[in-house]
Amino acid sequence: MYFGPHDVFLAIDIRFKKNQSSLEIEKAVCRLEKDIRHTHPIVKRIFIEMSSFTEHKTIE
Repeated sequence: MYFGPHDVFLAIDIRFKKNQSSLEIEKAVCRLEKDIRHTHPIVKRIFIEMSSFTEHKTIE
């Protein structure tokens, strides 16, 4: 979502493997945010929605 010439909001839906620990997920999310901000400095706000592959299968 574009808020202005130097302000972008990014929403991401990520699915992790069920057997990943919360620490692994936290590290992956931090790396992702850091990489996005480094590569695209215009992105000021990042919203990440997370679910597991098995959770997604049961919902559909």
